[in-house]
Amino acid sequence: MSENSMLDTIEEHTNLGVWYLDLITMEFTISDKIREMYGIANGTYEQLLNDFTLVEDRTILEQARLKLMSGETPVMVQYRMIDQTTGEIKKVESTCHRVENDEKELIGFKGVTRLLPKRGRRKK
Repeated sequence: MSENSMLDTIEEHTNLGVWYLDLITMEFTISDKIREMYGIANGTYEQLLNDFTLVEDRTILEQARLKLMSGETPVMVQYRMIDQTTGEIKKVESTCHRVENDEKELIGFKGVTRLLPKRGRRKK
């Protein structure tokens, strides 16, 4: 079994998606499960913050980014996002880690995002 098919199996059975933000190029790479959660084909980090997250929860993500920038790792956050296909508000939990080069310079963030149980979800 290849690494990609193992990752697909994990995502399929756990409601976990993976992502990576390259801070040098600002390229935001997301797995199929993240695309499914958000109801998107692709997206940028800016869209995640500004379009796909509830306004009231954007500061949660900004605070997590600042903690990672200052050296804290991992950082765990819960926030609400908007499914871009259905308009449904979903609660997710992300565990975020710093990515450093050999010189210990911050070059990216990586993490897993988990869709939390449906209790009390509502349409936007």
